[in-house]
Amino acid sequence: VHPDNPDRCLKVLTEASKPERRRAKKGLLGRLRPLHTFDENHQEHTALNALWSKFNDSITCHIPKTYGIPLTDMGPAHEMDLIRDSDGRIAQTLEQYLWNIGQDEPLQQALDTFCTDWRSDAPSTRALLPHNIVVQSKNQSLNLILIDGYGRSPAACVPRVWHNWRTR
Repeated sequence: VHPDNPDRCLKVLTEASKPERRRAKKGLLGRLRPLHTFDENHQEHTALNALWSKFNDSITCHIPKTYGIPLTDMGPAHEMDLIRDSDGRIAQTLEQYLWNIGQDEPLQQALDTFCTDWRSDAPSTRALLPHNIVVQSKNQSLNLILIDGYGRSPAACVPRVWHNWRTR
């Protein structure tokens, strides 16, 4: 949670995820790439800005806003929306929701909406994983928001992910 704004979070890279360490693991040609290309926070910030400028509400309702890369006492951080439920609690991941509540009717409706919206004009993301999606509860309904996995290669096919969720 951002110390000055409870509606935002600061994502700080772990030591293993630092761009310098990621680049050092590459071969000679990989190490010639600019350092920022190894920075996951920079990639996500850039990708989210592009998504917010390109897509309409049917997609942006499923992604957080980004506010930059401020310097913190723990290093650079990606500042973005902290997704909260209407009661003020931090929204739980899809994985947690399925574990705690199961695939109930409100979640089924949220999954249907998410998949319809994502299929219509899906942005380029990594694989859609249940721990990278949060289930936001607002006004007696649920909305799925992808909070991680931006700025990489295109995601696995949504219908395949959808099929996996429906058959569990």
